[in-house]
Amino acid sequence: MDQHTSHDEAMIEYFGRHGCKQCIRNKPVRFGFKAWCLNSPLGYLATFDVYQGTDFGLNRHYEERFGKGGGTLMILFEKLPSHIKDRFYFDNYFTSLPLVNHLREINYGATGTIKDNRIPKTCPINSTNEMKKVPRGDTDVVVDGIHKILLVHWKDNAVVSVVSNISPVYPLESVSRWSAKDKKKISVSRPYLIGKLQLAHGWH
Repeated sequence: MDQHTSHDEAMIEYFGRHGCKQCIRNKPVRFGFKAWCLNSPLGYLATFDVYQGTDFGLNRHYEERFGKGGGTLMILFEKLPSHIKDRFYFDNYFTSLPLVNHLREINYGATGTIKDNRIPKTCPINSTNEMKKVPRGDTDVVVDGIHKILLVHWKDNAVVSVVSNISPVYPLESVSRWSAKDKKKISVSRPYLIGKLQLAHGWH
């Protein structure tokens, strides 16, 4: 089992009648049961929990500290055997600075995209609007030396915001992107931690 584990939601297709069945638009499987899953980069399922409603099996302590999304990760985290706990990757539904800091405090790595409204306004990083004006491939970085957390804004087609307690920015990688302006593929610089997140999470 790979120790680099990604956390996300998945849909289990089901068309019958059941109180837990959901319809989620813009998903490959729209009707069925939603499950929170921890997976390896090769697609192996380590553990999962089927969503059964807001008041069923939810750890209120985790929700208060890390939000609804972060709380689901910590519930699954407790189910994992220690030998496959190491580094965790997730998207902005789950990511918060308290969650990333908590995992660091208990000696686990965490990297995830993060929403703008979860970044403190006092953080001295360029805003998303400012990053939209810079050339593609540009990066802005802020390091919290006390909590040992790294926050990165990277300009791709859109601005990507990532926080990590373990992965570095350098070395920069070169990725191929289509340029509508040049009508061809161009080479764009990408921070190392974003490539690592995409690989672990199965993104492209």
